[in-house]
Amino acid sequence: MTNSGTKVLTWSLSNTSLWLNVSTTGGTLQPGASATTVTVSLNTAATNLATGTYTATIWFTNLDSGFVTGRTFTLTPSSQLVQNGNFATGNFADWTQSGNTAYTAVTTSSAYVKSGTYGVELGPSESLGYLSQTLPTVTGQSYVLSFWIDNPSPGGTPNQFDVTWNGTVVYNKTNLPVLSWTNLQFIVTASSANTALRFGFRNDPSYFGLDDVSVMPVVAPALQLFTKTNTTVQFAINTTAGLVYQIQYKTNFLQTNWINLGSSFTASNSAAAITDSGAVDRQRFYRAVILLQ
Repeated sequence: MTNSGTKVLTWSLSNTSLWLNVSTTGGTLQPGASATTVTVSLNTAATNLATGTYTATIWFTNLDSGFVTGRTFTLTPSSQLVQNGNFATGNFADWTQSGNTAYTAVTTSSAYVKSGTYGVELGPSESLGYLSQTLPTVTGQSYVLSFWIDNPSPGGTPNQFDVTWNGTVVYNKTNLPVLSWTNLQFIVTASSANTALRFGFRNDPSYFGLDDVSVMPVVAPALQLFTKTNTTVQFAINTTAGLVYQIQYKTNFLQTNWINLGSSFTASNSAAAITDSGAVDRQRFYRAVILLQ
């Protein structure tokens, strides 16, 4: 801020946001003096915000004239950890390439794009190429790792595709056949505050396609709002949007198998309501199972 007038200006700043910090809340500006810098930054409360869009306005008041002006900030927190997972930048921004980098590129070819404009074609030969990204994680937190892969050309072998999470192999296949777009999902757990996700690949005769890579925290499906009226039981569970759930029950824990309650469903938000209209047993025990694709 600068003072373009001829008199000393006194100002104040009002910050009502819980997720923004400001470096100062007021002062004076000498006419013609060097600019005064006010730094606005995120604080730790921002990390606890649910996914969505938040706005906040910082108000500056000229205490001499009473004139007020504002600066608005918009924050869009997301539980998505992977940056540029759909390669929408048109390049490998946020990703690190290593190993054999030949025949590896972001492309607009429809054979290697699952959604949007861009996807990746992966075709190094004789040795593996790698794409990796280090993600900010919470120790002990479980995440769902999801990505789409295809192998559209009947070119034969050899080929290999593997995925590692913090150095542990979660997927490793060789000589994959022709494959249409397939979504693979894995539940992984972080053991530190930073976790390396790495894809390894070779496809000597042709190319793999890779797109829509994501890593999102899994919310434990805890039971909520349980009610029972006659033979109808209603309750809710915490869910993670996009995951597939199956509700199951037992009438006692000596039963060998759990019984499916209705069909599986894909969660669309952070909670799901469940109704069991046939609860005729003296007691039932319920659980929610995440079904990986």
